[in-house]
Amino acid sequence: MVYYITAWASALLVSMMWAMRRPQAVGRVTCKDSHAFFMLLICLRGDVKAYKIIIMKKQIKRALSALVLFVACLSCGYAQENLLIDSSSRSETKEQNVSQDEVLGIFGLHYAADLDYIDKGMYGFGGNVLKNKHIGVSFSYNSDMGLVDSDYSSYLVKFGPNYSYALSDKLWFFAPLCVDLIWSNYPEYKSYNNKEIKKEFNWGLDLTPSLALKLGKLVLSAGMQLSWMEGASKIGTAGMIGVGYTL
Repeated sequence: MVYYITAWASALLVSMMWAMRRPQAVGRVTCKDSHAFFMLLICLRGDVKAYKIIIMKKQIKRALSALVLFVACLSCGYAQENLLIDSSSRSETKEQNVSQDEVLGIFGLHYAADLDYIDKGMYGFGGNVLKNKHIGVSFSYNSDMGLVDSDYSSYLVKFGPNYSYALSDKLWFFAPLCVDLIWSNYPEYKSYNNKEIKKEFNWGLDLTPSLALKLGKLVLSAGMQLSWMEGASKIGTAGMIGVGYTL
């Protein structure tokens, strides 16, 4: 009698837990499922041994499912690790392809302007000779003619050393440190209708950390220019963009 009561309570408990886990399978509680009905008959007959065998089979099935899931997770982790190793080896191969002796010559046009006065900047043409992890050269001629009143236009010559580093075979970092020689026009009025345009010379330094992207023979560049002019009270800043052609 004790076995019957225990088996009956266990059968009800299993059915209730099954129904709570899967609300859509209400037929399991109402014994519409043949498997649940078979279990209930076994419990009513007091065949405790058969009931334990069924429970053991379920546990073995769950253990096998967990083992399969564990193996699948290990396989995914192994594949991901191999993918990361393959990606890193490819990047290392690309870096090795860019030798320290590689030289990149860029010649083209550029425009630099204070971000607060972006339409009052300077355009120019020049070149940068870059050597991976070495010092190259930079030079350019610039003017703001046509962007400002011709009475106040300026002409700027820049030249200096240029350190560069190849981040990849397509992306380069370079930072030219240039001496700036600038001639600026300014009007001097002798009378109301009589003025004389004079030139004033000044000099300074500028550092322009930049990035250059190679697209075949075409090179796009962008950087931030930090400049100091003799007599200035603070450091000037300007954005720079350029497009060039590599030899």
